[in-house]
Amino acid sequence: LPHLSLAEFHRYWHDVHGPLMVKNAEALAASRYIQVHTIEDPSNKLARDARGMLEPYDGVVEIWWDDQEAATKAASTPEGQAANQELFEDEKNFIDVLHQIPIPFFRPGEPFYQLISVFNGKFIVCNQIFYA
Repeated sequence: LPHLSLAEFHRYWHDVHGPLMVKNAEALAASRYIQVHTIEDPSNKLARDARGMLEPYDGVVEIWWDDQEAATKAASTPEGQAANQELFEDEKNFIDVLHQIPIPFFRPGEPFYQLISVFNGKFIVCNQIFYA
């Protein structure tokens, strides 16, 4: 959100939201959660300026399940719904939840179902929902 610096955003995501995801991982049947935090580097700006690229994202998250059925089943239970709601309420503290677009996918040849999210504190391109 605009009132958070990049450092505050990353601290909140890692130190507050991350542990909340850990707490809810079992209810969501998530098997893996990966946070990728963007770093500030002068070469990033040079590349953006040279190519006319958009501002960088603040981070990317991957959430893994054993398969699509496990993700769907967990999300439909009262525990999974409560976990999703708790995470959603917390997301309002550090990301713009009005622009959430989840992108579920799988990688050919791998037995995992994933949801990837690219977002920043000002605008979410896609939403992270779960932890593992």
